Parts: sequence; structure tokens; C-alpha cells
Amino acid sequence: AIGKKKEGTLYAIEEDGKLVRTYIGSLPLTVGGTLGSLDNVDEEADHAGSEDVVLMRAKGSGTWTLKRLSEIGGGGGGTGVQRNVRIVNNLDSKNISASKGEPCWLNFTFVSQERYADSEPYEDTGERGLLQISVRNGDHSDYLVVKQVYVNSASPVAFDVAEFLSSGANNVMIKVTGEVTEVTTPAFVYTVQLTALSIFADNFRWWTAYSGAIILPLNIGGNIAKTLHVSMSGKDYNESYEVAIGTNVYIETAYNYTIPHPGKTGCSECRRTWRIRTRVSRRRRLLSTLFVLLPGSG
Repeated sequence: AIGKKKEGTLYAIEEDGKLVRTYIGSLPLTVGGTLGSLDNVDEEADHAGSEDVVLMRAKGSGTWTLKRLSEIGGGGGGTGVQRNVRIVNNLDSKNISASKGEPCWLNFTFVSQERYADSEPYEDTGERGLLQISVRNGDHSDYLVVKQVYVNSASPVAFDVAEFLSSGANNVMIKVTGEVTEVTTPAFVYTVQLTALSIFADNFRWWTAYSGAIILPLNIGGNIAKTLHVSMSGKDYNESYEVAIGTNVYIETAYNYTIPHPGKTGCSECRRTWRIRTRVSRRRRLLSTLFVLLPGSG
């Protein structure tokens, strides 16, 4: 989370299988005073929707999460209607790594269901919902609403939030309010780490007539998993290399990559130029490219 430290723990005391009381322990003075700031409580507890909700912990789980009262046989405003309105994440995780200049896709489903008795199954309402996207990052200490758009229920929704992100950590909170039911889902929060990939070879002595292996001093930025691609081409010669360099960054100290000499010698080659092409990529997408020229070796 941005600007909020997860500390403190929520405990439950039970006797004969029944909840007696809850209390908060290990609570430091730095906590902001919300349930979502406790280390074993989902941050979404601070962003409940318009329905009545309770805080629950499943057997064997260490995390407290929100549960709509209507889902456990309560609430419904006296009408007998029980609603299941929520957001289902279709990604593998709520934590996303993104690269500057590339799309950052959220993928989720707005679920809107209802029933009139505990013995009945939930059925889709088929309603649309107003999606609200809010972002909190280094530019905004509080959540800022950046987009509102209608989405269909019971169908996957893909939305690119790249334009709303800033470098570093971002919290992207989404809520959907049913157009007919007027019920708002509990908030769902994605954590997005935005990194800018870069590659430079300002200290490469491209004018040198190399007689041995060629060393490329590369300054590479971007603390996400990435691959370095290098290719060298000239007359009757074309070789490519690649190496995974992980999440390390090489800004102050260069990453020295060595490529073999092409084996072309002699003064008759002096007019020929060699092209060395380098790039860094993530998920097979070209992110940054640098072209340098290497004179013919003598």
C-alpha cells in the first residue's frame, strides 16, 4: 500500500466454537488507525461498498476479509432479497509488474446475482454496472478517481490503466455500482509496480579497431526481469546473442557484455562498417533499442 504501513494484528477469542470477543494486539504508534492497516486484515476492509458487511476469517486462514451480510442469511433490507455483488479478479495475482510505455491490463468480472431464499441458487441479474477506477501513487497520496465507465455483469472486463500510473508503486482501486440494484461492490485493489526500462552505451568506444573480443559497457535500467539481446552484422556475417539479466540494474556501474570478434582482418576491410544492435526486452516485446557502429577491424 502507498503511505500506509501494515502493522498490528487482529485476534479472535473463541469458546466452544463460538466467538467471544476480538481485540487488536502488537499495535505500534505508527498505525493510521484503520482495519485495513492491520497486517492480517485485507486492505479492502477500508473500502466497503454500500451493502452491510461483516469481517470474517475462514477456518485455517490467517487473513480477515469482508463478507456481505446478505450472503450469510442476514441483511436484505427486509425485502427478502439476498444479493451477491462483487468483483472477481481474472488475473493470477493482485500484484502486477508493468513497464513504462506498455499497456497495463486489469482483467476482472463484475458479478451481480440475487436470490429470495437460502434454499434457492443465486441467479445473474444481467444488469450493467458503473465501474469507478481510482489510483493512489507518488503523485496522489489519496485515491483519485481517474475513470468511470459502464461495464456488463457476468462477462470478463479488460481495462488498460497504463495512462494513470506513475513510476514506482501504484494502488489501483476498482468498484462497480449496479445500474438497477444500485448496490456497490466491495472495493478491489490491485498493486502495480511501474518500471521504466532503458539501455545506453555512452562509454562504448565504437571508433576502435578491435583485434580481439569486443566489450560492450551497457547501462541498463528497470528493476524487472528482462533479457538482453545483442546482434552483430556485416558483410557475410550475422550473429545474435541473448542473456537473461534478471531484475538487476546497471546505472552507475555498467554491465560489460563481451561478444566474439567476427574474425575479419586486413586493411582492405577498413572501409567496411559493422553494426552492433542491442536491446532489452520483457515478454518478447522490444522496449529500447540502441544502434552503434564498429569500424572494420585492422
